[in-house]
Amino acid sequence: VEINLDSPEEKVSARVEIWGRHEEEGPGAFRLEVLETDKEEAAGAVIVSDGETIWAYSPAQGKVFTGTAEEAKAAMAEKQPMRDELDMEAFEHPENAEEAVDKLLEYFDASRTGNEEIANTDAYAIELKPIPEQMPAEYTAVGGLLNLWIDQNRNVPLAAAYTGGSMGEFRVTALELEINQGVDEALFTFEIPADVEVVGIADMKPESLTL
Repeated sequence: VEINLDSPEEKVSARVEIWGRHEEEGPGAFRLEVLETDKEEAAGAVIVSDGETIWAYSPAQGKVFTGTAEEAKAAMAEKQPMRDELDMEAFEHPENAEEAVDKLLEYFDASRTGNEEIANTDAYAIELKPIPEQMPAEYTAVGGLLNLWIDQNRNVPLAAAYTGGSMGEFRVTALELEINQGVDEALFTFEIPADVEVVGIADMKPESLTL
């Protein structure tokens, strides 16, 4: 996956490899590796989960952050400044693709704008315009449009982009995509290097954030 961010605060690009295994019951296993980036502190970073334990290795810091999936979820919640306003606990998560589309169309007007080739396959280009009365004030204030590119054969997203808003521009594009090809279980394990500091996610102190 290629990631590009161009905001008033920073301009960042990266190429990332992601492996994942879906689980019907509970979180699935995954592995994320930063292959290339112009952001020095993220170079070589690896995040791995076997579905129960998570390891996040930062070569730049010489540290491995580790803990349970529940501890990582709690730590992420502490870093979401608008979590109370969004009331994520009350959000009804869609059970299937049809419900996901219905939920999406509650907040966006969708229109097909053409066809493009993404990750060596044909994709539909879809433009999503936020419905102002459905969006939180925090989001309508910054404006912008969302665009999606959907695989015509497998009906999976291949790219997503945010443009036209005061926050800048952001795009994620799949360069290669394989589904149900079989995954080596060794990808979802991590051996902590001997010369790094190990930090428990549950022991990390919350950081104050500002807009």
